[in-house]
Order: sequence, then structure tokens, then C-alpha cells
Amino acid sequence: WAGIQDKITAVVAEDFAGESGTPTTTTVAGLSATELANAQATLLQEAAEKALPELTKLITDGRTLYPGMIGTAVTKRIGPAIGDRVETYTLKLTVQAVGVALTADAVSEAATNSLESALSSDLQLLVVDAKNFSFAVANVDLKKQRADVTLTVRGSSVPTPTHALLQHATYSGKTPDAVRTLLAKEKAVSNVRIELSPFWTRAIPSSQDDLQLEVTRAE
Repeated sequence: WAGIQDKITAVVAEDFAGESGTPTTTTVAGLSATELANAQATLLQEAAEKALPELTKLITDGRTLYPGMIGTAVTKRIGPAIGDRVETYTLKLTVQAVGVALTADAVSEAATNSLESALSSDLQLLVVDAKNFSFAVANVDLKKQRADVTLTVRGSSVPTPTHALLQHATYSGKTPDAVRTLLAKEKAVSNVRIELSPFWTRAIPSSQDDLQLEVTRAE
């Protein structure tokens, strides 16, 4: 009866003919999507590097082709597919490379706007680090003469006069230890020194005229 067939078992004292006591399994790995994606990324990077000298010749005066400002797109692909079982393979790509050249003023303006938009209202931009710009071309549309570009930039900021750390009310009535604990939470603050006078004073004065706050910017 089919209902009890899976409950019937048998024990044999010897191996079946033609089989070994320890069966072995041989597997042949197929190409993964990651392997092919990495190979394609490498070829695209090489294509961008080879295109740089030629694209630089086409740039008009006043513009610069910054590192990372070359967009690449595959127009033809010849090679293996995911899952193909091969020990070695050759991937051939036909690549279109497009350079996006900008003026220095446009880059500076974009960098400044980017940093200022990221700052809170109680901070103001002090300086933009022009040596640490990095770019990446996300998309290029030649028909529309448009390119989507990501810009990474670094800069330094300082507190505005309305920042809480520059307000008397932040410190009024607090002990030196309480002030140190408060300022320890600020990553940009170091070397805190508190001086109270006369010597028997144990807390920050409540009168604004009796508090002098000095801030020194580290270089």
C-alpha cells in the first residue's frame, strides 16, 4: 500500500556493486553575477583612463576635466553569461566615454552651496577645501546636453553668534565640572579651561557682565 511505502527500510551488509563506501561529489562552479560585474567595472575604468587624454584635447579654454568626470556606458557586450562553467573567460565591451568639463567658478559655487545647505542654522561656512573635491558621473544624456554629477567636498565651519555654546545662559549657574561635561559632548571642542574669581566662587556667575568667554580656533 502506497501509504506505508516510505516506512519500509532495508539494511545491506555490503556495498552495492560499482559504488564505493565513501561517495564523492564533484561540483563545477559557474560564473556569478558579482564576478561578471567586477570584470565589467574594471574594463569601464580602463576605458575612462584611456579616453582621458583624447577628451582633454577637446576641452575649451576656461574649463577643466576633473578626475572622475568621465561617464562610461556599454554599447556592445561580447562574453560569457551568469552561470557559464568555464575556468577562464574573455569579456569584450564597446564603451562610450563622455567627459564633463566644468569651469573652476562653477565647481566652487556648487561646492559652497552644497556645504552651506548641509549646515545647521547655528553654523556658518568658514572655508571650502578645494584640494579634496571628488566627482562621479551618474548619468549622461547627449541629446539633452545634460549630465547628472555627484560632488563630494569638505570644508570647515564656525559657530554663528547665536550658537548655544556662545550664549551666557548655557553656562550660568553651572559648576566647572558641569561645564566640562557639557563641552565634552562637542566633538569640535577641546582644551577647556575654566577660571573663577575670587577663589571661593564655585559656579559660573549669573550676571552676564561677569562672564568672559574666549574661543580659540585650532589650526
